[in-house]
Amino acid sequence: MIENIKNLKENIKSAAMKKGVDPYREPFKPSDLGLISSNYGSFSDHCEKGTTKSSKWCGCGLLECINLNKKPFKYILKK
Repeated sequence: MIENIKNLKENIKSAAMKKGVDPYREPFKPSDLGLISSNYGSFSDHCEKGTTKSSKWCGCGLLECINLNKKPFKYILKK
């Protein structure tokens, strides 16, 4: 699981660089970066536990969900 989290972080950073997006400051959807969220379980799974309905799987806190009231969710990468 830790390897999957590391891969997600690196994949987000790499894809964001190619798209000219700062993933730490600019909210993004996985599709904005050309990423398929289901390859990582779900991006919501990588938010802090209890933040979103599906943030139960991992709860690593790698991502922060920015627009909880709108779908699809947008995220920022936490440092």
